[in-house]
Amino acid sequence: MQKAMSRLAARIRGRAPYFRVAEPLKTNPVIPQSFDAAQVKLVLHLGELHRDDPTQAALMLESWVLGNVFSAAQQSMIASLLALERDDLLQTLFDCASTNEARRVVGEELLRLAHE
Repeated sequence: MQKAMSRLAARIRGRAPYFRVAEPLKTNPVIPQSFDAAQVKLVLHLGELHRDDPTQAALMLESWVLGNVFSAAQQSMIASLLALERDDLLQTLFDCASTNEARRVVGEELLRLAHE
């Protein structure tokens, strides 16, 4: 997970990734958690919506955070993901997937995009 976060930060900043030795606390709200399959689907939906209407996507994400679908840390991560190009978003989302099912959802999206 930490390597995925470092790659995301490096992509956003255009720098080489940095890996910390110590493991961060799980309760730190600044450290994003991974995404399950249902959350991956929602992030993909937000990505589509963000391209057409960023304001609506932000409002939807906020409502999902208030409804405890995503944590505040995940909200921050998603906001960063939405700023990425589609390929980088999918790769980072794949890296942050918590289960094989969540990774499969990202893979299916990649296949769908390849056939468009």
